[in-house]
Amino acid sequence: MFTAAIATLFALSGVGTGVANAIVGDFSGMGNVIQGVISGSFSDSRSQSFGYNSASANSAAKGSGGSKGQKKSTNGVSIQNSYDWNRELREALKVKVESPKLFMNPAKGHVAVNKDVYVWADAKPQKFVKTVASQTLTIIAVPIRFEWKWGDGNTTDSGANAGAPWPEGTVTHKYQRVGSYTINCRIHWRATWAIGKDKPQEIPGDVVTESTSTEFLVKYLIPYLS
Repeated sequence: MFTAAIATLFALSGVGTGVANAIVGDFSGMGNVIQGVISGSFSDSRSQSFGYNSASANSAAKGSGGSKGQKKSTNGVSIQNSYDWNRELREALKVKVESPKLFMNPAKGHVAVNKDVYVWADAKPQKFVKTVASQTLTIIAVPIRFEWKWGDGNTTDSGANAGAPWPEGTVTHKYQRVGSYTINCRIHWRATWAIGKDKPQEIPGDVVTESTSTEFLVKYLIPYLS
């Protein structure tokens, strides 16, 4: 499917002979990068001509007083080279899924021992639209799983639940010891690609991002007597 789609793109754009049929590959995800995988080397010949005009020898001999309509000779040079599509194609078929920001309640930079900390990730679908050989390539990444590391050795897999602020949030954690902590969230994404209005195709591979909170302090809550 990928081979046929990209071959069609190149055919529609009028790329050099043999380039379209030479492309073999697919999309894959690794880390937070989605990359079109390409094998082979593809190039076509392009020629460029540069010309300039100069007065003929007879006209030049007449000097500035020469007759009107003097003959001019055209001199030029033609350059033909091979254009390598590999780099351009690889860059066109690569996108980077950005890491969402993490938030927490309370948000003052410190929390109390044995009190719930509410966390959430601002994770929304990410859409990438690129032009490949004059055609539109659309890649969409959707968050599907959230894995939390609380920094105290405990972890939580909240599934597709990105969390929410208090009081609606259900992704929470209680710290048992005072100290300085950061929270990490590994987010897994499901990605698809489509050419034009074609049916989206799922991208294989593990697309993940890592998000880390700002550092905060866990303290004992000390009551004040009035």
